[in-house]
Order: sequence, then C-alpha cells, then structure tokens
Amino acid sequence: MLLLQCCSANAVGAALLLAWAVFRLAHFRFGKRKADTTAERLRAEDAAYTEGEEKNARFRFTAGRLARALEGGPFDAVFVGSGPGSMACAASMARLGWKCCVLEQGEQLGGGAHVFSEAGYEFETGVHYLGKDKAMCGLLDFLSCGRLQLAPLGTDTPSGKMYDSIVVGEHAYPFCEGLDNLLAMLKQRFPEDHAKIERFGALLADKLAKPYQQSAADFFRLKVPYILEVAPLRWLRRLLQRTVMGGAYYRCTQMTSEDILRRCGIEVGSQLGAVILGQYGDAGMRPDKCSAMMHLGVMGHYIDGSCYPVGGSGAVPRKLNSVVLAAGGRSFVQARVTSLLLDASGGCTGVRVVGSGGAEPVEIKAGVVVSGTGALRSYRDLVAPLKSQLPRAARHAEAAVKRIEAAAELSVAFIFLFVGLDVPEDAPEPVREDRRNHNTWIYPEPDFTRMEVAIEAAEPWSRPMPMFVASGSAKDAAWASKHGERKKTVVVISQCPWAWVAPWAELSHEQRANDAGYAAFKARVKDELMEQGFRKVFPKLEPYIKHTSVGTPLSTNDFLATDQGECYGRGATPTRWMCPDLSPYTPVRNFFLTGQDVCTLGLTGAIASGYLTANVVAGYGGWENVILQREVCVDLGLKPAF
Repeated sequence: MLLLQCCSANAVGAALLLAWAVFRLAHFRFGKRKADTTAERLRAEDAAYTEGEEKNARFRFTAGRLARALEGGPFDAVFVGSGPGSMACAASMARLGWKCCVLEQGEQLGGGAHVFSEAGYEFETGVHYLGKDKAMCGLLDFLSCGRLQLAPLGTDTPSGKMYDSIVVGEHAYPFCEGLDNLLAMLKQRFPEDHAKIERFGALLADKLAKPYQQSAADFFRLKVPYILEVAPLRWLRRLLQRTVMGGAYYRCTQMTSEDILRRCGIEVGSQLGAVILGQYGDAGMRPDKCSAMMHLGVMGHYIDGSCYPVGGSGAVPRKLNSVVLAAGGRSFVQARVTSLLLDASGGCTGVRVVGSGGAEPVEIKAGVVVSGTGALRSYRDLVAPLKSQLPRAARHAEAAVKRIEAAAELSVAFIFLFVGLDVPEDAPEPVREDRRNHNTWIYPEPDFTRMEVAIEAAEPWSRPMPMFVASGSAKDAAWASKHGERKKTVVVISQCPWAWVAPWAELSHEQRANDAGYAAFKARVKDELMEQGFRKVFPKLEPYIKHTSVGTPLSTNDFLATDQGECYGRGATPTRWMCPDLSPYTPVRNFFLTGQDVCTLGLTGAIASGYLTANVVAGYGGWENVILQREVCVDLGLKPAF
C-alpha cells in the first residue's frame, strides 16, 4: 500500500511538473504580443521623420543636447559606434520600445556604410550594391519599419540586368541576374570546360538550397542561448555548430576560395578560375586565405540580381535612426566613448564620452551597453583597462585579444578616389545618356593570390593594381530629384598594403594635411586610379570632372577607428569561425558586442549581427525562448527573421 501511495504521489508530482512546463511554454508561445508602438508612431508622423533624417544623422553631441534627450527619462541602452551592426541592434531594440542612445565618433552616422558630402557631391564609402536576398531585404524592412526602399540595380543587356562586369586582362565577363545566366555565360566563353562549370554550378546551387541556408542560420543562432556561454558548456555550442545544426555551413568555412576551384577541377590562376573568383574583393581576403563560405555567400547573395537603397547608401543608417528616434532615443555624432561605467557589483551601467573641441568627459547611464566597434577593439580598449575594478574580466580581455589576433588577421584595406562630375545638357548624347550602373572589377592577371603577394613585395605602384569602378549617382533612383541630372559621381577603389601609408600613421589628420610626402603620395594615388580605373570605364566623362578627393587607410582609421584601415573587421579565414570571443557575450555583465565580428562580413552580416545581439540583450537567450524559437520579430507578431 505504501508503495502504491509513493507511486501515486510521484505520478501526481510528474503531472503537475508537466502541466507547469506546458503552461510556461504555452504562455511564451501564445502569450500576449508586444505592442509595436514605435512603428505606429513612425507611420503617424512619417513626413516629420523623413524631413529631419539628414540633420539627425549629423546631430552633434553636446552636454546640453544630452540633457534634453534625457528629459523623458534615462536611456535603456547605449551603443558604441553607429555602424550597420549597432544601428540594426538599436533599431531592433527600439521596435521593442527601448530608449536607445547611439554614439558615433565621426561626423556622420553609418560607420562603414556612411556617406560624406564634399564640394556639393555626396559620395558612398562602403555600400556599393546589395543583392536581391530575401532574408536581407526582409530584415531591412523590419529594421526600418518598412521605410527603406530598395530599387533594382543593373545595366540592361540581352541576357538581363548586369550587376557586375569582371575584367581579367583584356576580356570582360558580364554577371547577369540568375544562376542559369551565369552558367550559360561561362559555358559560352569557356566551351572546353562545360563539365567543370557544371560541377561549380551544382556546388553553388547546393549553397543556395534550404538545408544549407538553415545550417547557416543555426550556426549563428547557437550564439544566442546563454547556457551555451557558460564555460563548462561552450564545448557543446562548438560541437553543435560543427555537426548536428551548423555542420554543412561549418564545413564550408573550413575550405578556402581556391579550394572551390580545385573541387570543381578548375586550375587556380586560370582564366575560368579568375572569372569565378572575380567578386573576391567583396569577401575581404585574398582567395588562398578566404573561407569558401564567404565567397560562395557573396556569389549567392547577388545571383538573383542587385538592388540599391533609394536615397543612396546613407539611407540605411538614416532610416534606422528614425526608428531609434521614434522610440524616444537619440543618436549623436562627434561623441567618442573613452571608458565603461561600472556599479559596485561590477555590472556595466553606461559609458564615459567626450565630445568635440576638448569638452569635459560626460557620463551616460544605461542598463545595457553594446559595442559595435569590433571585438578586438572592444576588449582591448574598453574591457582590458578595467584591471583595478574587474581583474578577472580584464585578464579575460587580454587573452581574448590574443585569441582573436591568432584566429583571424585583419581584412583588406582600400584606397579610394572620389570623382564629382558636372555633365552639361549640350554634352554629346552618349555621355549625357550614359545610364550604366553596374560595377566593374578590373584585374591585371588571373592568379589573384600571386598578384597580391607580388604587390605586397613591390614598391608602391610598380605593378598593375586590381580596381573596382562604379557610379553611385547612377545607382540611386532618387539622385536626380535631390542633386539634379547634371551632377554625377564615380568611385574608384583599389587595395592598399598598410606599408604604403605606415610612414604617416602616427601623424594626426591635420599634420598629414601639411605633410609634403603624404600630399605627393595622394597625388600619385589619384593619377594611378584615374589611369588604371576611371579611364578604362568612363573615358568620355573625364572632361566633365569638377572635383576629386582621395581617401587612404589612414582616413579609414580616422573615421571608423580601425587599426590599419581594415574595411571588413577581422578577415573571413577558416580559423575565425570557432573563436569563442566573436560572440555577443562578454565577461562584463550588461556589456555586449555586435557587428561584423559577431556574424560575418559586409552589410548583410553586420545587420544580422545587430538583430542577433538584440535578441541576446532582450533576453531571448533563455531556455523557453530557445526551445520555441522565439525572437524579437515573432513577439511583435511578425515573421521570424532567422
């Protein structure tokens, strides 16, 4: 009888436990949705937010402006840096009603996606085109509350819209929207290599298929659960990433771009191999070092065609900033964060920030701080200095810096030539009606690894350089209404070994402006980029040039707080993906990371990281949320973003 009573009691206990679990899960899955008041406010006051977008993207930090921003209450979160990762995270939190403060040390919001105006022209610096990627477009739509418009991009050809032209030596190869178009072009130009091209097509198609895409999403989703960040269980996250959940994606990260060619029987350094790797500049690393995942991801991102933000690349941070403002937040430029603030228990409670003009440091309090300035820089400059207050976290940071440096070298640094033109109405019709808005990649030889190694070893400009040439004004569907039909812009970009600019690295911006050697270097940059880039693509436009400006990796350091002008953070090498420190979590409570280092490279990787970190910050790393795959979008009654 006693045994029966015990069994009965255990059954009742188990039933109650099960009922509690079911109730909890049902509550989490079907409970009341969060009100999307931020989107409602934006819709109601759309005209006012649109009118103030450009001004708000350049809203300079002062103590008085900060005080006015705090009149409605303290900030819920502070963001260090305003790159796409920070802006995406802040916009996601704003959709949940969080009052966010975004701090940018430069003069314009956007980080690597910022634009600048000079001599009456607006130039893009980092976002030159986007792919018609449904996941990315859907996420941008969510982050902007549907206010960011993307217009189709590409030059019309008999095979469809061409988004990229790959020029290797004297031969040009058009990349037109659609995998079938790409493979047909390759087979036409390389008739003896049909079998190799078929193998490559099958490989790319496999990476576009749903199982691989799910594996990629799961690989990064595994960075959200808090329990997998607990030291004894980190091995489990890595195991799941490598096998059950993210295995297909992980295996692709462990090959290089050159391995793609070898797997298809294509010789590295051949003309066919060069065309297939022709977009490698978008991946940020040379082909013998870059993960195959990154290059195939770039090709897949653009395979269905390209698009561009209406209003230019600067529309991305501007539209996301409006979401931050609609939730009661505020973004400031010329606001340099110098240190973190801690409470008595060691939790992060805000930041110390310095404005322009030598103003006194100001403390900004918030329950959460998110850094989008890169994992290594965040650990080195914000966590490691906390030795006296948080010695354990500081030691962790010092070790993290070493692990990050060992796992992933810096990505590519670029050198820029910005060209402003004024094409009069009486210009020849072929010039006046030139509507080409695709990108042109120019390579002097087909073996890109050998080319880069030779450039690194040679004197500056002693060898032909790879070039990227594009017209930002031709891509923007709203350009004419804003700037007029006559004004046009072109950007020419090439790689720049750090050794080329290292002699001036210790000089300030003002000192470099007065340095004769640096001025001569920039003059040479202009001449070479004009000759090797601009004149090869737009030779008939040269008479109409009204303004030119050169940007070097030192300029990138100034505006983006990079170390050596790296444009994609830490490089996408095979050893990067298992680095435990490229995670939203840090050893400092209430201090988190976002940006390209947390997910992957480029605008798509950055905004995905912002959304991922927002889910971590908002508490979606708990077991109930993980099991039910709840996320920010779902709680707002929208489709999942991941």
